[in-house]
Amino acid sequence: MLGMLMMVLMLSTYGKSIDDCNSKIASLISERILWYNKIGISLNISKTELIGFGFTPDSITIDGFKISPSTEITFLGVKIQSDLRWKNHIDSVCRRIRSAAGRIRSDGRLFSITDKRMLFSGWILGLINSNGLVYLPSATKTELHDLQTAMNAGIRAVVGIPRYGYAEVSSIRKKLNLPSVTDIKNRITSVAAWKKFSSSVHADNLSGPLTRARNNRNIPLPDLRGHRGKITVSALTSAWNNLPLTTKNLKTLNSLKFNVKKLFR
Repeated sequence: MLGMLMMVLMLSTYGKSIDDCNSKIASLISERILWYNKIGISLNISKTELIGFGFTPDSITIDGFKISPSTEITFLGVKIQSDLRWKNHIDSVCRRIRSAAGRIRSDGRLFSITDKRMLFSGWILGLINSNGLVYLPSATKTELHDLQTAMNAGIRAVVGIPRYGYAEVSSIRKKLNLPSVTDIKNRITSVAAWKKFSSSVHADNLSGPLTRARNNRNIPLPDLRGHRGKITVSALTSAWNNLPLTTKNLKTLNSLKFNVKKLFR
């Protein structure tokens, strides 16, 4: 199955062959241009991008402007690669984290640790949490390590220790009551899993015999081999099954978030 994504209000289509996809792309663009003309909206062609997944689509021409396929596009701050990996996006987040760490070190040089911790929460934790559900569940161990290393630069800046050299950064982070990248990942996936499954997954509406897993409101795991093991719903299923039953039974989102913070810190 081949897919295509085009940055015209995020249009997408798919097909079973390259010719099928290219034909659908042309049809889709014609329909959208006609719709734009009817409602009197001007299409910003210079900001229109084309990307293919599993194949390289043909270039398209709109009003004499040629749009060639890209291997990467940015949508709402997320770098989407044609190979469906997150390396470029995570590298970008790491660079921004290190830049924020430098700002904490320079702009907050006269601040107390408490004030610099507030800067860390806004400038660094905010970066990691932003769109975190998109890329953190499928990030590799190496990519998570890179994020943690970049985050450690911010922790060093908060307490004012040198950028390089040995330091018990993990111990310092725990004393500051700051989460690790893995904690952030677990928090994000747990909250998303609760939102998705808490109202629908109950022992009485799961098929099969009454078992300990059913009593714990667990869901049968999908086949995690290959691509299916990397999609978000698979990560949310695992996160839901790993939650304690008392957490699954919470009724409000605020109580859930408070509970999840205690679970992963």
